[in-house]
Amino acid sequence: VLEALKACQIENADTALMIGDSANDILSGAAAGTKTCGVTYGFRDLAELTAAGADRIVSGFPELLAVVRK
Repeated sequence: VLEALKACQIENADTALMIGDSANDILSGAAAGTKTCGVTYGFRDLAELTAAGADRIVSGFPELLAVVRK
């Protein structure tokens, strides 16, 4: 995540959003200092994303789009 932020020239990680479908995605984003959003339409379920501490959890693309636009 840190390498992606650097490649995109994002200096403040807290302005970025890590979107993922597993605990590893959420934990990686949080460790890098980004906001995190779990998606339940991937490989893992709501319980795993919640346990990982996702800032937001969505269940579909329209919901995700609303989060990204904020």
